[in-house]
Amino acid sequence: MTAADSSKIDSPGRCLTAIALASTLLAACGGGQDGSVRTAAVKTAAVRAEATGGTSASVQTQWGTVNEPTLPNTVCATLSATITPAANGSIDAVDANPAQSKPDMQRIQAAIDACPAGQAVKLVTAAGGASGFLSGPLKIKSGVTLWIDAGATLYASRNPADFDNGVGTCGTATSSSTVSCNPFILASASVGSGIVGDGTIDGRAGSVLTSGPNAGLRSWWDVAWQNKSQGLSQHNFTLVSAQKGSNLTLYRVSLVNSPNVHLAPSDIAGLTLWGVKILSPTLEYSVPNYACPAGTTPDKITPATCFTPDLVKNTDGFDPNRVSNMLLAYSYISTGDDNVAVGAHSAKQPLTNLSFQHNHFYYGHGMSIGSITDAGISNMVVDDLSMDGYDSSVGTGLHIKSDASRGGHLDNITYSNVCMRNVRYPLSFDSYYGTSVGTSYPWYTNITLRNVHSVGSAKYSGGQLAFTGYESGAAIYPMTVTLDNVVLDGTPSWTAGRNGSPNPQVGFVHFTFGPGAVSFASMIVPSTASDITVTGTPGTSVPLDCSNAFVPLGSVMPNSPIGIPTDVTTSMKIVQSGLTLNRTTGLMSGTVTLTNTSNASISGTLLFRLDSLTTGVTLANATGTQNGAPTITLPTSSLAPGESVTVTTSFQNPNRLLISYTPKLLDGKL
Repeated sequence: MTAADSSKIDSPGRCLTAIALASTLLAACGGGQDGSVRTAAVKTAAVRAEATGGTSASVQTQWGTVNEPTLPNTVCATLSATITPAANGSIDAVDANPAQSKPDMQRIQAAIDACPAGQAVKLVTAAGGASGFLSGPLKIKSGVTLWIDAGATLYASRNPADFDNGVGTCGTATSSSTVSCNPFILASASVGSGIVGDGTIDGRAGSVLTSGPNAGLRSWWDVAWQNKSQGLSQHNFTLVSAQKGSNLTLYRVSLVNSPNVHLAPSDIAGLTLWGVKILSPTLEYSVPNYACPAGTTPDKITPATCFTPDLVKNTDGFDPNRVSNMLLAYSYISTGDDNVAVGAHSAKQPLTNLSFQHNHFYYGHGMSIGSITDAGISNMVVDDLSMDGYDSSVGTGLHIKSDASRGGHLDNITYSNVCMRNVRYPLSFDSYYGTSVGTSYPWYTNITLRNVHSVGSAKYSGGQLAFTGYESGAAIYPMTVTLDNVVLDGTPSWTAGRNGSPNPQVGFVHFTFGPGAVSFASMIVPSTASDITVTGTPGTSVPLDCSNAFVPLGSVMPNSPIGIPTDVTTSMKIVQSGLTLNRTTGLMSGTVTLTNTSNASISGTLLFRLDSLTTGVTLANATGTQNGAPTITLPTSSLAPGESVTVTTSFQNPNRLLISYTPKLLDGKL
């Protein structure tokens, strides 16, 4: 048995769906519409939005199935926010006096310390618009989860004295590389701890410091720029650090505006990051599309008042070191340095079982391994990754980097189903990354690229490539790499040699081609002198379809300066079907047909958003969120005039409530 639902108008542009409403009301939200219709089931639960609370997903990894984490069942303490941020998210008006730099630190830490293992401390918004917490360094107790609820933000102090570890140089740049800052959040020797929720941790790296030699003169990011401008070592804190533990989880939380690396775990066995969002800078410290006015950025003025990704130095997104059984899934990363940088330093055995699946990268230096790899890395998988480099001069795609001072054996590294665009360096495998010398030689073997497609760049065409193994005297460590259906649109070229590498950067590599195409195979010429060999012949294959691979960052992070969707609802006719109740699953499902009624094509990543969805009702098959509302990515990237597309909506409605929402269509051009 099914219960038929129909639709009606409650207010202009707002539709309600209720069980047993008369079917004659169906036309009130738009009625029927001619035109070609493409019907497609929305992506399965495996790619649904992490914030919707629908059916859990799972990922197959090298060590078994990893299920989507869940929010804690038991909360030991709930703390309400007391700070109301400005419209752009800033709270600088609160702590201009350095004595007021950490008003919430004591109560948050006390709640964590008192919380029993297996429970959570939850930070929530309060009535009247208060959503912010301001703190100095915090330590996560073993077994305890910090839950930052939707709308809440945990802000870091901008007083360097709060982070100084006793060295005395935190918040400065010096000639010494001695670490002098404690991290903002530390999980040390913890088992089963986590940081979860749809809220945000904000490092405030663009806010001017309030104490020390740089008080009123520089922000954390201005200090970091001294690394570039003066060759000094920055002393800035890491946003989240985890050391010597197991079974650590980060779920759905956003990490933004870090003064240094956003997330740096080391010596962790069992690490899951799912639905994590990492971004620097946000609109708190920049403007849409990072179009900073002239004379406002750190390369032009100190203190800077506007920042871009290329000017916030050493803000890596995720730097796992000495970890195993690690999964990064369904996450979004846009930073001023490596999106991910896998390290392997001073470990007793090689790192193994690392999995990166279903992720989206934007600005950054790529999906990187290195530069320190002396312990070795094996059995690493990168699958279903999209990368948009925004034509940054340092934008990098798939990246392995090391040299003879810090190299090690990397074996069985597989990249598959990777889409790139606007990336200057789409493929960069470099054994001569630095100028240092030594006998810790880099050695890359069994590297596989399969179904990799860069759709090119108007600025850099096919991009610049590097494939270099390491050979010097008796030290012979050729790279072995398989290329299968690797297609670079446009005309690629080789990167120029450096630091003693072959010039151009192709040499000491044993290639295997096929069975799929290799678009740049003609650029690879066997050479005895350069130890370049080729086995196999490229075949003919269809390049990986990247037409719907790129998700606008603004559709999942409203504070993003890039990928900000445009509301095109007024150009659409939106028709909802009735809903049917599946008594087995409990889901109420129907369809929505959207028709372009304008005279112009609409193209880009198209998002159907359900604003003001009834509280207690969940869109189970959402593929994202935007401004806190669930979204569905349409199964097409363009709608011609008169053209229609139909998608499925499936709701969890355990209390049989009246389902109400305002439908919107957003064009998320990147």
